Amino acid sequence: MIKLWVGTCYSGENEFEKCCEMIHAQKGVEITHHIIKNKSILDAFNDLYGTWNKVALNHDAFLQVDADMVLKNETVAKTIYHRMISQFNCNHIHLPVYDHFTMRNIWGIHMYGPSLRWKPVTNKNRPDKPEFHSTERHLQLGNISEKALVDHAPSPSLETAFHYGWHRRLRQKTGLKSQLESSMKNDPQLWRRFAIEGFNEADKYLQNFHDGIDDNLPIEYNNQTFIDSFNRKLNEHQQRENSSI
Repeated sequence: MIKLWVGTCYSGENEFEKCCEMIHAQKGVEITHHIIKNKSILDAFNDLYGTWNKVALNHDAFLQVDADMVLKNETVAKTIYHRMISQFNCNHIHLPVYDHFTMRNIWGIHMYGPSLRWKPVTNKNRPDKPEFHSTERHLQLGNISEKALVDHAPSPSLETAFHYGWHRRLRQKTGLKSQLESSMKNDPQLWRRFAIEGFNEADKYLQNFHDGIDDNLPIEYNNQTFIDSFNRKLNEHQQRENSSI
């Protein structure tokens, strides 16, 4: 039996229950699910990767599944594992997920082999960057247009939607807004509107206070700048709703 260690960081995502349900529904694999709840980004990822360093030799692979990701069927984990080991010496496979915000594939799901180890993570903007690997990485990269095995954010809350746009704009994902606007035309959803609002508010923040990416950007859910920005937009929405009644 394939022994998989699955790691998930949770920060209040709506999809968490379904995420866990599909992880434990996987067939042909024995799963240990390590869940990290409501920690700061650096604490969460150092827990995640630091724990993997300790347990790697007892498992065949580490599948990293975010709390807003839902495996599409009961054989996804086994499929990714066999695909990873099909390439000689591969210890990292990175595949696309279907992103419901933009209605297109984005890069998302990772699996690591037992030879891969991690250094302490120090960059909260990109905690999964290869610079933190302490052993040599042999990557197998999927095709962005291939059929995704995982859904990303199929039922987000308004807060996580706002954070989606906010976080990605702070990370200089400037092309995201046009993608969100295009998907909004195809399938209008309030949470998609909040993702656009998050992008716009982060853009204003960068124009007023920052130039580029640094460690002080307010990307975490518990950052007061993020909380104030989200609450302001939520209140504006509620006032519009009340005035239309």
